[in-house]
Amino acid sequence: MSLLALRAVSVGYGTRTVLSDIDLLLEPQTVLCLLGANGCGKTTLLKTILGLIPASYGEIRIEGRPQADWSRTALARRIGYVPQAHHGVFPFTVEQVVLMGRTAHLPWHATPRTADIDIARHSLELLGIDHLHHRNYMHLSGGERQLVMIARALAQEPALLVMDEPTSSLDFGNQIRVLEHIDQLRAQGLSILLTTHQPEQAARLADRLVLLHQGHILAQGMPGDVLTPAHLARIYGLTEHTVTAHLPHLFPSAPADVRHREAP
Repeated sequence: MSLLALRAVSVGYGTRTVLSDIDLLLEPQTVLCLLGANGCGKTTLLKTILGLIPASYGEIRIEGRPQADWSRTALARRIGYVPQAHHGVFPFTVEQVVLMGRTAHLPWHATPRTADIDIARHSLELLGIDHLHHRNYMHLSGGERQLVMIARALAQEPALLVMDEPTSSLDFGNQIRVLEHIDQLRAQGLSILLTTHQPEQAARLADRLVLLHQGHILAQGMPGDVLTPAHLARIYGLTEHTVTAHLPHLFPSAPADVRHREAP
């Protein structure tokens, strides 16, 4: 049984359709990556899967059940969400922020139990940031905040982790740290659905890759099959020579003179 299945799904806002005819499957213990240019509808699709925006058309099933059959609380227990960026406005400690991930498991009037605190601290330990648990969240670096957001989602004990461009606001070093932790979570058996506009990240992380372009799926499958110069040139409005020149690690067979000529 697929963890997540979309059939002929269209998404958008009001009468404006952003994506249409979306078919995709996410199997357990798999990383599925949505790749596309900025503004192609990746975030809108994630919000629709999370139930924050209704689908305009089609069917979404989670663990074989229609999305409409899931309550908001039940869905939060199965799907953890990591947004693009989170800055916070209140001086919560790191531990308090991560404990917010336990909300779906508690009655509305309840306070966290010892077991909830243990789960929150274990989530911090998994990401190697348990030493930050008493720190003020607002005083953390961008990379540390993103790891805290991942820990908060892990504290939900989800079957699926949804991540919206998890490295988009980070410098190079923090991008590498977050990517390494995503690799570790995959190795531990967690299913992950993430978006990116960086082909190198998609090639590194994805078991399956979906390319989005002009409101539709351009291609999907194994990264080695769909991550081609022709597809990337179409998505980003470039020539194939430019793509291969700037992504030599993905396409090492590109002629050296082309890479030299097209490099800035």
